[in-house]
Amino acid sequence: MVVTSSSYLITKYFEPYSVYTRKLVQRGVHMHADRDRGLLAQLEPLSLVQNDFVPVHPETTLGELVDIFRHATRNLFPVVDADNKLVGIVSLDTVRDALFDDEHYTTTYVSDLMTPPVAVVQPEDSLLDTLSEMEHHDAWALPVVRNGLYLGFLLKSTILANYRRQLLKEIE
Repeated sequence: MVVTSSSYLITKYFEPYSVYTRKLVQRGVHMHADRDRGLLAQLEPLSLVQNDFVPVHPETTLGELVDIFRHATRNLFPVVDADNKLVGIVSLDTVRDALFDDEHYTTTYVSDLMTPPVAVVQPEDSLLDTLSEMEHHDAWALPVVRNGLYLGFLLKSTILANYRRQLLKEIE
């Protein structure tokens, strides 16, 4: 029994996965001990990207931005240049005071109001890494870019809702 137990522990130390689960782990699907990582690895990050955020340009005036705010359903706006490269973000919460200063509607530009994104997500980043970035920066949404080009936003609520669906699917 001592020899069997010792060999099991030594084998488990050097090779934690069985021959049946090793191929799944190599594909990014983690089993048993790291269930969260495995469930998140089964989700496709690009399919979760929300692209219904209205992009604005740095040369947009505050007056034009107010009109965009009136018709938008989101309170976050990516700032992109003519080539669709992400250059910043405008949040309704951060520019709320400027919105009521109608004297500056023609002299204040989005480039004056925008802030750089706290972090960006690449389409090939894992959702676990994305959630870690969101937690680290206390962000509920992060922009997704490929080669600097804006693709959309990943929302924490979307990731967690899909994680929950995947968990329920696995339980069934």
